[in-house]
Amino acid sequence: VLGGLIGSNIRTSENKIPFLGDIPLLGRLFRSEGSTAQKTNLLVFITPHIIRDGKDLSNITRRNQQTGQRMQTEALRRSIPPGTLFNDLPAPPTTEESP
Repeated sequence: VLGGLIGSNIRTSENKIPFLGDIPLLGRLFRSEGSTAQKTNLLVFITPHIIRDGKDLSNITRRNQQTGQRMQTEALRRSIPPGTLFNDLPAPPTTEESP
């Protein structure tokens, strides 16, 4: 590990029903408050490779590209809940065969 960055983020929010949430004392019944804490760690890893010729360089480059594509695919898969990607599309037309 070469180094890293650590970040923290705290968010507070207030949800209320318009006008009713602003009434003194009684307004507390019509509003809610919440907070969310998020911590992020970014680590930098360096892996040395001995490159003897162009073939070694090509192999390492291809392997790193494949790893990057796999990581992007996994991140996308985790960010989109299953079964929600094509829910807005119309159903394909059905055809009936006549005898």
